[in-house]
Amino acid sequence: NGLDQFHIVMNDQRIPVFPDTDLLEKRTTRQLRGTLFGSLLHLWLFDQRCSQPDRANHSAYALINQAQDPLDKLWPLIVDTCPLPFLPHWREPVMEVLTAHNMLYPLPGAIGSVTAWRLSLQLDVLEKVLGEFIRVGKLTTEVTA
Repeated sequence: NGLDQFHIVMNDQRIPVFPDTDLLEKRTTRQLRGTLFGSLLHLWLFDQRCSQPDRANHSAYALINQAQDPLDKLWPLIVDTCPLPFLPHWREPVMEVLTAHNMLYPLPGAIGSVTAWRLSLQLDVLEKVLGEFIRVGKLTTEVTA
């Protein structure tokens, strides 16, 4: 008993989804018990990777309100997901590398004001590029203005 499939509707097309239900997490809240329709229930069903990064595979998803600055919300996730040590003032150059190499990108579509981002680190590429940035002095231990 329980959920074994569902459909996503995009552009008037139904897309069947057959997820590994062990990867799904749910959050529910009850609202207004005495309505004309009975108790209302809000259900959020999402992939666990939206709430915690997959550190073994160096990947993660982030759900971000469109009104928020994605860089502010994504940087802590990147630091948490990546096994490489990052200094706080490296944020902008690292984010540029990640977006330039399609390791960090927004997923198409949005639900209301929520957008999804995918982080999929390629450590071999990231190590090479950041190593070069360190050698040429673009990334340093000192904060530069």
